[in-house]
Amino acid sequence: MIKAIVYHNGEQIKTYEFEKSLITVGRLPQNDIPINSMSISRMHLKIAYNWEKQAYFATDLNSLNGTFVKGEKISGDTQLDSSEKLVSGQFVIALEFMGAPTPEDAANGISYDSPSEMTNTGVSEDSNVFSAAGTGSDGLFFSKVASSKKDNAIEEISVKAFIIELNNKIIYKIDKREMTFGNSANDDFYIESGVFASENMATLTVGENWDYLLQSNSMMGKFKLNGVKVNRCLLQNKDRIEFGSSLFIFKLKND
Repeated sequence: MIKAIVYHNGEQIKTYEFEKSLITVGRLPQNDIPINSMSISRMHLKIAYNWEKQAYFATDLNSLNGTFVKGEKISGDTQLDSSEKLVSGQFVIALEFMGAPTPEDAANGISYDSPSEMTNTGVSEDSNVFSAAGTGSDGLFFSKVASSKKDNAIEEISVKAFIIELNNKIIYKIDKREMTFGNSANDDFYIESGVFASENMATLTVGENWDYLLQSNSMMGKFKLNGVKVNRCLLQNKDRIEFGSSLFIFKLKND
């Protein structure tokens, strides 16, 4: 278990407890520890368990203001003690690690027989899904299960598929009948801001027979499916979806 207490200017803000082997910190709401401050980068920091070294490591994700441990700015992977404090600007995250994670914790709800099998997702390490830590067995970001901000009546469903966002190394669970792509906090799949990025650009609808329909929400809007521009498609396992510079992979669970 990982216990994390967030402080701002010396005042305790919130306490988190995680039974998982990797957590992320950043300004985006899908982070495990979201910090809504412009001094924190969208994907600021990750804390991951290294199975080979049997220890937790912190990695700054090229954040603007950096991350400090014991007064020193970290670069690459920095091994953490059983109790440690991470500092960025006016924020402090006090960590306590209570034992090694189990393979079930590592998978965070995805069924694998062992940590090493987590690399077998159908996406190669060349695609940058895996972390720079080189551990391989535990190098994926898993997003939090977000509640719908658009319509409380949207049906939540069992998770049978995922969307893997490659640029920031995030895995989103497809856990509702309707989910949207866009660059706002109201969207389920975050698209990097850019010339063409906007709110609610496309909708992913899960049918009763577990078909996955992705369609643009504007008459002229298009995205790329496996390199071809389309505005509507049924997704198949391992399809590549592009919105501008944002690249996603559609992945069926346990396939």
